Amino acid sequence: LRYMKKFAHGPKRHFQLLEVMIAMLLIVICVAPALHIYTNLYKQETQTAQRYEADHLARLLYVTIIESLYHNEISLDEIQSGIETSLDHSKYGAELKKIGYRGWYCLAKVKEKKVKSAKVQELRYLVAITIYLENIRSKIVKQYDYFQMVATLPPIKSQVSGQQSSDVIDDDEDLTQYT
Repeated sequence: LRYMKKFAHGPKRHFQLLEVMIAMLLIVICVAPALHIYTNLYKQETQTAQRYEADHLARLLYVTIIESLYHNEISLDEIQSGIETSLDHSKYGAELKKIGYRGWYCLAKVKEKKVKSAKVQELRYLVAITIYLENIRSKIVKQYDYFQMVATLPPIKSQVSGQQSSDVIDDDEDLTQYT
């Protein structure tokens, strides 16, 4: 009787290796599309973060250019020539390269206006500052346009001797101020 109860439902069957492999294959087929979604999301997030970082570096570069203009490190001749300046050897070049970009900028005089104020005649220029950042992989160039007023003042003469004071600029140098 015991013997009959033992085999009444048939012999106990174990899973075969083939059945386990088929089950694993079905699980992989069901899970693979979901993993593909997450990898695409990760790629998009990375690209978005790189674009934000490039935008941030473009703004920092703009501020650096403004400071260079203010400290008279960029001459009026450079502005009028409109020469493109590479960022590869600047402090931002390495940062741009890390996120997959390269860049350059160009300064151009847009408008010129003579202004007389308080017995001093100055020239004011509207300067276009254009920053270009190129994605190295996709070769897409993003352009950032800024405009800034730049004023050049004549050198100040000393009232006592009629000579230029030693703490001011020479005739051929420009004093750059912003209004």
